[in-house]
Amino acid sequence: MPRLRNINWEKFCILFVGKCKGNRTLAYAETYGRKINTEKEYRICQVNGSQLLSKPIIEERCRELLDKSGITAEKLDAKLLFYIDQMEDYKVGMSAIKEGNALLKRTGQ
Repeated sequence: MPRLRNINWEKFCILFVGKCKGNRTLAYAETYGRKINTEKEYRICQVNGSQLLSKPIIEERCRELLDKSGITAEKLDAKLLFYIDQMEDYKVGMSAIKEGNALLKRTGQ
């Protein structure tokens, strides 16, 4: 699949898979230049990020970028074990694993 024609959608996919580590809210905020400094702004970015990910073309592009980056089910499982073994707060990592599993179609969510 070639790059998406919509530049913002392409940027969202790249950020979601890369820098934002599967966080749709942060990927949306960075793509569209939103500042998450209030609960309302956070919710706006969260909802809009979810709406973008519900588009088949966005999901397909993210999956393609994941494949190119070498993210596999096995790597997600290894990360999960790493977070389970830690005593630190692993909320962000778990969120990324959840999103990765959803993109790999390993969960019903």
